Amino acid sequence: MSTLYDRTAYAYQWINKYLTDVPTERWEETPPQLASNVTWQLGHLTLSAYYHSIMVVTGHQPDLLARFPLGDYSKLFHRTKAADALGIIGPTVILQHWQLVTEQSLRTIRELPPEELPRPLVPHPYPHPVATTKEEALEWNVLHNHYHWGQLGMIRRALLAESFDYWSGNLKK
Repeated sequence: MSTLYDRTAYAYQWINKYLTDVPTERWEETPPQLASNVTWQLGHLTLSAYYHSIMVVTGHQPDLLARFPLGDYSKLFHRTKAADALGIIGPTVILQHWQLVTEQSLRTIRELPPEELPRPLVPHPYPHPVATTKEEALEWNVLHNHYHWGQLGMIRRALLAESFDYWSGNLKK
């Protein structure tokens, strides 16, 4: 279980690093060569972390949903264009929601008994796209985060090209 926890935490840490590299006033900029921006990516990641690592593993979490508008995120960040979400949820709020969901995600993984991993997902009207067990859903959460972490990396690089060191892959000091 700790490996799954560690891999999830690692993905979240890298996403957080990329978020801190891009000034929040640029989060809604969509580079011309890409069809996405930081705001849409983070909204999508927040929604998907809830779905893949919480909801289908332990069921809805009313305490969390009282602080995180799942319905709004579903409308704005699932199978939508980045332009459709512009100006609706600001960086400070979206970052707070991301932190709430990822903290609960990691808590869910840490507290899940190992014997639960091979068990079926909590039933839901929207079937999981790839998983049938809790372990598969948690594994997919890690992979999905890596996929979008890569997209955030491309957005970060495009937005900050003038201050980006091509050879090291890091921002210039």
